[in-house]
Amino acid sequence: MKIMNGLDLQSQKIVSLADPSANTDAANKQYVDNVARGLTWKAPVRAASTTNINTAAPGTTIDGVSLAANDRILLKDQTTASQNGIWVWTAAGSALTRASDADNSGELAPGTSVSVSEGTTNADKVFMIISDAAITIGTTAQTWGTLSGGSSYSAGNGISVAGSVISAVAAASGGVSVVAGGIQLDTSIAARKFSANVGNGSSTSIAVTHNLGSKDITVSVRDAASDAGVLVDWVASDTNNVTLTFAVAPASNAYRVTVTG
Repeated sequence: MKIMNGLDLQSQKIVSLADPSANTDAANKQYVDNVARGLTWKAPVRAASTTNINTAAPGTTIDGVSLAANDRILLKDQTTASQNGIWVWTAAGSALTRASDADNSGELAPGTSVSVSEGTTNADKVFMIISDAAITIGTTAQTWGTLSGGSSYSAGNGISVAGSVISAVAAASGGVSVVAGGIQLDTSIAARKFSANVGNGSSTSIAVTHNLGSKDITVSVRDAASDAGVLVDWVASDTNNVTLTFAVAPASNAYRVTVTG
């Protein structure tokens, strides 16, 4: 059917529109958004590599996918990075061939993207070329990075992943807490310390500001020259200060005090 006098959709939408291929094809929103972001899309691949693949004899599976003749695959982990790219699989002992839309210079460029259909690790992910240089197929190293995908990230030790939010996780009673402002020491569990040299040659009573915010502290003093322990009287003046008392005024910086709390 040909429409000879325009088409008025009465404020309705055209849905499920494929990506355009000819100059006069209509374009869907996803295609337009991707072009605006500088992305160029290739036809999907069935599987993507997770390690180096022998291009001369690729075997039967990639990322847990049992391949069939003419399957498109993405190699992104080659030891020789110029071998990365979009290939076509024929048989386990047959050499891979470059896909017809990715075998000539100009067909791949920074921002070229492809989605992966299957795989234990890479299913439903999207990869894009993140290297900056113009690409000569078979010569230029291609670096492919993850663009998106529901399982792009997995939680490691101390990390939680929920959708697009990655958060730090503190272990129960571990001495570290995670708050809106960042990761900090849990002062209700973990001890902190403050150290300073004391003595001025004239004072027998010396105030030390430790700013630990507690009177539940221990105080130790040592001779700065010999490192021998020294017993002194001390008082927790308040939650941030302690006062040391000596029988004889110590010389300048003669002692080293450490407050733990």
